[in-house]
Amino acid sequence: MANDALPVAWDVDDAWVRRRTGIGERHRAAPGVTTGDLALTAAVRALAVAGSPSSTP
Repeated sequence: MANDALPVAWDVDDAWVRRRTGIGERHRAAPGVTTGDLALTAAVRALAVAGSPSSTP
């Protein structure tokens, strides 16, 4: 969902959201995917970028 799709009733626009949060758009996870699943994937990728091995395959 792009910032432009936020309800007008909230009285916000894309520039306002980006300035305050840095968020440009949102995504929904697939059914059955938890925030923990997303966090684990992000952590493993961050460790790989940092050159540090993870204990998760």
